Amino acid sequence: MPADAVPPAGSESPGHALRAWGRAHPTLQSLTTLLPSYPAQRTPSLAPGLYVDHVRTPWVSVRGEVRVSLARIIAVTTDGKHQLVGQIQVTALEADVHASVTLRYYLHQPAGVIAREVATEPEWWVGVLDAHYRLGGQPVQSSATGIEA
Repeated sequence: MPADAVPPAGSESPGHALRAWGRAHPTLQSLTTLLPSYPAQRTPSLAPGLYVDHVRTPWVSVRGEVRVSLARIIAVTTDGKHQLVGQIQVTALEADVHASVTLRYYLHQPAGVIAREVATEPEWWVGVLDAHYRLGGQPVQSSATGIEA
């Protein structure tokens, strides 16, 4: 990771520093450009498709590692079911946040509780789209304002 890409040192908590770094990352910026934002309050009239929740981004520290949930991808089905299908986290070791920043990609099983880490962003995108289609999602269409799923 280049030195200018890591969270700045200072009085900021590790979780807040990682969140700031993650929100500036091209992957998250692309997601928030391509997908509509998931609303803060679940609404039954939400159109079917893929949404990105980038607002609720909790962070935890477990066994010396800080984890921040940057984005959750939620598929809304034609029958109104809201299913978590993917997640991106930024992680770092508490002992050296600046040298250990890593993006991690997770695919969620149908129950939305069990997650499987995948190695690369392309593999993650394919998994998210596969889950979307298995849930009955329509083909993804790209346009000048993003994608419609």
